[in-house]
Amino acid sequence: MSRTTPIDPQPRSGFSREESARAVRLLLTFQCFNAMMFTIALGAPMVLLARFLGATEGIIGILNAIPTGLVIMQLVGAGLVDRQGTRRIMVLGWFTRTICILPIIAAPLLAGRLPGDWLIVLGLGLPLLAFSFLRGIATTAWLPWLNELLPATRRGRYFGTEQMVINISAFGTLLLCGWFLGEAPEAWRYSVLFLACFFAGMMSVFILRMVPGGRPDPAMHGQPRQRMGDRWRQMQQLLNYGPWFRTWRFIVIQVFAISPVPMFLVLFLRDQLQLPEGIVLKMQAMMTLGVLLSAVAWGRLSDSAGSRPMLRIAGVSLIAVISFWLFAACGLFRPPVALVVIAFLIYGMFQSMHGVAQARMTIGCCPQRMITIATAIIGVSVSLAAATASIGWGFMLERLGGANPGGPALGYAVMFLTCAGLSLAAQTMLTRVPEPRAMSARRVLQVLYGWPVRVLASLAAGNRRQDAE
Repeated sequence: MSRTTPIDPQPRSGFSREESARAVRLLLTFQCFNAMMFTIALGAPMVLLARFLGATEGIIGILNAIPTGLVIMQLVGAGLVDRQGTRRIMVLGWFTRTICILPIIAAPLLAGRLPGDWLIVLGLGLPLLAFSFLRGIATTAWLPWLNELLPATRRGRYFGTEQMVINISAFGTLLLCGWFLGEAPEAWRYSVLFLACFFAGMMSVFILRMVPGGRPDPAMHGQPRQRMGDRWRQMQQLLNYGPWFRTWRFIVIQVFAISPVPMFLVLFLRDQLQLPEGIVLKMQAMMTLGVLLSAVAWGRLSDSAGSRPMLRIAGVSLIAVISFWLFAACGLFRPPVALVVIAFLIYGMFQSMHGVAQARMTIGCCPQRMITIATAIIGVSVSLAAATASIGWGFMLERLGGANPGGPALGYAVMFLTCAGLSLAAQTMLTRVPEPRAMSARRVLQVLYGWPVRVLASLAAGNRRQDAE
């Protein structure tokens, strides 16, 4: 099969407009509670808890890589989803992964009573391992379930709205966490945060159970379990299918380039710029604010303009922000808090643009009859890339000396420079990603530039009419 051979077209959703609207409301409510959970369990609070327990940069890199690395379990989950249905796998996976938060609640309370290495492994590492193992299997069902529920013409709008909801929830969660932790937080405060994380996870499961659809594929009823050889042949077909292959290649390189930046910025602010934990979480909240201010607009624009120009604009903008941190790491200047806020805000806005366009393009490039395995391979590849980057940069920063308050930080400078360079290389690959009906990036920029001009012109015209009256 050649790399230009189409496999099959993308169908429309089988649900009515009212059913899809109800499903969207439930999915967005689920994402609200889900965001509360993963903001604490997989975000900056987890990094700060690991530091509280005495973890080094390398160990933190490994902890951050566990959730992304174990998305490889999607290859196991692909067969389960086809036979059991997307809804059942998601609900069961989300419930069991939430249970894994319980040991983390006790870990900070045992600090000083048990060796720090034991606490990091037993109280944080193993629960995150189990959490991520179950999450990896369950997330196989997510994009195929959305593919069933959402028509292709409204997916960009959904992903934009979803990002807004997720980031409003994450923004509020980070602000509350920052306020609650304050400066030099006691152990019990971390325990309370992860107790709240557990209850938010349980609420997300309750909402997810009400989402329609997600039934098993009738064609799989009574069929023997798919053999590994069949899976391998499907993978070979996908690798020979040009639109999917070129999209997969771009996404993997881009994710490898930018995924470690937000996590290690937490340590950069704390250790290099010496900002208190509460301020660090509030800075992370600014990134979230940037997402929620722009996500819906990016979603609607991607439906009309296409994903490729959005990925182009977002990629170049993220390179510019990473360069800002590169100059700071080189010791050329110490950014004031106002500039840090602006940098996080801009990064959040264009990370949102990238996320919406990437999710939309991931579904759009997949052949329909292989949607589960096609999205699973992209998900696994992306997660392995992010995990590898996290572990590699964690140990590299540790080897190069990490932070250097008051002077240049060589490790962070090398990291930011490499991330910017790899992201630039990914932009050259984007040129070959096919999307026939997409606008050019220049045309999208003209639309973005013209929008505020048109708004101001209409306001001025309205004022002139009022004066004439």
